[in-house]
Amino acid sequence: MTGRCFPERRLDWLGDAGIVELKTATDARKDYFARDVRRYGYHVSAAYYRMLASEHPGTPALDIPHTFVVVETKPPYAVAIYHTGENLLDEGQSLWKTQLARFDTCWIAKTWPGYSVESLERVGRAGGKSGLPCEIEKGELEELEELEL
Repeated sequence: MTGRCFPERRLDWLGDAGIVELKTATDARKDYFARDVRRYGYHVSAAYYRMLASEHPGTPALDIPHTFVVVETKPPYAVAIYHTGENLLDEGQSLWKTQLARFDTCWIAKTWPGYSVESLERVGRAGGKSGLPCEIEKGELEELEELEL
């Protein structure tokens, strides 16, 4: 569909073992990765991928298991494997349906939640400074260059 946003539709692995998603994490321990699942919405995409896979005739969504393979990003690159529970997948499905309905509402109404569009002007700061993120006095740059040599 033109003009709509959807999660990517490429699975890491789909086979007899079901859907397998490869993820990286700084800490692959269960409690830490469970936090990442909710923070980054991994359960939302997992439910969406399972729905896509279930569109194949004769493949009910409940018959498609989902698994996360998590690899730590630093040595010794420990690996953990977590089978995604049905409650978490149900929550993810509920969230993506809610988010999609909200997107449709915004799309039809041509209004989007967020900040208003405003113009930025040069604004002074306390002490009479110009508001530039970094002010350099005359000669200061040369002093910094000498220190770095």
